[in-house]
Amino acid sequence: MKKILALLLAILFVMSLAACGEPDYAHGSTKTVLKLGDHKVSEELYRYFLLNTMDEMADGDKAYFEGEKREERLSLLDKRVIERLGQYFSVLDLAKELKIELTGKEKEAIWAEMESIRASFADEAEYQKGLEQTYLSEYVAYLMYQNEVVYSVLYEVMSQSGKHFSTKSEDILRFAKKNFYFCRQIVVETLDTKGDVDAKQKAEAILGRLNDGEDVAKVMEDYEKDGTVMDGYYCYAEGEDYSALDEAAVAKMKVGEISELREDGYGFHIILRLEMDDAYLEENLTDSVFESYCMRQINIRLAEIAEGYKVEYKNKKAPESYK
Repeated sequence: MKKILALLLAILFVMSLAACGEPDYAHGSTKTVLKLGDHKVSEELYRYFLLNTMDEMADGDKAYFEGEKREERLSLLDKRVIERLGQYFSVLDLAKELKIELTGKEKEAIWAEMESIRASFADEAEYQKGLEQTYLSEYVAYLMYQNEVVYSVLYEVMSQSGKHFSTKSEDILRFAKKNFYFCRQIVVETLDTKGDVDAKQKAEAILGRLNDGEDVAKVMEDYEKDGTVMDGYYCYAEGEDYSALDEAAVAKMKVGEISELREDGYGFHIILRLEMDDAYLEENLTDSVFESYCMRQINIRLAEIAEGYKVEYKNKKAPESYK
């Protein structure tokens, strides 16, 4: 959930504030495509989730949804779109269940942030181009950002109140020992993994020494003054998504296993899957582990809500017709 909402926020484009009162956001098509539980899903909202999911699945392959695997892939597409719509609406329904509403200040902050993003475009033509590239209407852009903020408020309320799940240290520690993965990550930082030869050679040298059986602490000792080499421990709750490190990849590794080099926008990564460190957990329950635990508890409730949605299509068409 967190990863998906972060993605939605990252591609957000929005319109300016109205002269007074709430902004008057321009809509796309409001025709209902399906019902998800009690929620009517408009064509503009459905189109946003559908086309972005299609692009993600196809990954640049224009013929991905053609040929003998078309029906199989369309079925998977449909499943993923429903999942993402369920994630979106479950946030709203959980907030309603807990009687949480955004305050006037929170709404004003949303509008102000949206205005600043719009102002970052050179002109109206660039703004419209940005909307079109991510299949957004101005109204859907507003909904995506609002949903992100509502989730943040849910986290603050539920993690601090102690009313919705236990936040006692002993319960968090018990949960973490049972459900968390533990790993160490070494990162050679670079913004150019394709062209930075020195960074790649450095990462390959570290990986080679680790694969030869050298002690990690000894290897890192040789790089302790190198500002581009980062080293740290991480705990990951099963079922969560993390942008900095792929939790699913860690889950597949055996304890003691060392990954191959992994690349992202931060540089070259080497992951070591470790035995759970109880002392580390006990010392860090108030920060990263606490956050992971609370998000897991919240997302369990969100999943329960989404699983209860009945899907009823009203005007479903071939996916390509929404382009």
